[in-house]
Amino acid sequence: MTRISMIRHERSSAPETRLFCFPHIAGGPAMFGNWAETLPPEIELCVPLLPGRERSFGEAAFTDIEDLCVALREEIGPLLDVPAVFFGDCLGALVAFRLTQLLQAAGEPGPGMLIVQGVGAPQTLAETEMGYPRSDALTGELVEYLKRAGNTNSMLLDDPDWVEILEPAVRGDLAVAESFRHHPAPPLAVPISVLVRDQARSAIADFSLWAALTEAEFTLRVLPPGPGEWERTAAAVGRQISPMS
Repeated sequence: MTRISMIRHERSSAPETRLFCFPHIAGGPAMFGNWAETLPPEIELCVPLLPGRERSFGEAAFTDIEDLCVALREEIGPLLDVPAVFFGDCLGALVAFRLTQLLQAAGEPGPGMLIVQGVGAPQTLAETEMGYPRSDALTGELVEYLKRAGNTNSMLLDDPDWVEILEPAVRGDLAVAESFRHHPAPPLAVPISVLVRDQARSAIADFSLWAALTEAEFTLRVLPPGPGEWERTAAAVGRQISPMS
């Protein structure tokens, strides 16, 4: 089984909470690089370095969400000895949710809270409704998608050599998205918090359906529009974690 490296920002010898962050398509630990400095030192930031990106370029990317979650469970399990929070952005939200389901079903320790952003409720999603291109799409389609998403430096996306390096990770993540299937299961026993960027009412209604997936508290927060969107997400996550620490 492919092993996953965990990038840990250890700022305390005895952290009170560990925040595990799961990135969007083609994302990696670098996208959370500034978060550690904005969080209280008692919160340890942990981000999995998935194969095919950053210093793991060239390694075969995961293509199935179940395989990915099994590998994450193996890596994260020993770190759940202190209270934990899972945060997932877009595809990372589905990964965090599925991993939480697996941990609960196995009776193993899991997060004390699940925070998600950027994707509708899993039970409403079909393979063709996630807004992602197909994993076998033409390279140009993948580049256009990444440019629209705005999560990757557009200058890098104009460099064919750099695109060639990143492309396997993008296709792998898209395959992971295609492999996602909602598994009817008992509601999660942990609170779910949904962060919503400035959205139409119809989209907010879709996000609100996450409430059906937990028997604990559910919250939905709409982040204010404007520049610094990612920084506002970090601040919102930090505010929700602080009462747990």
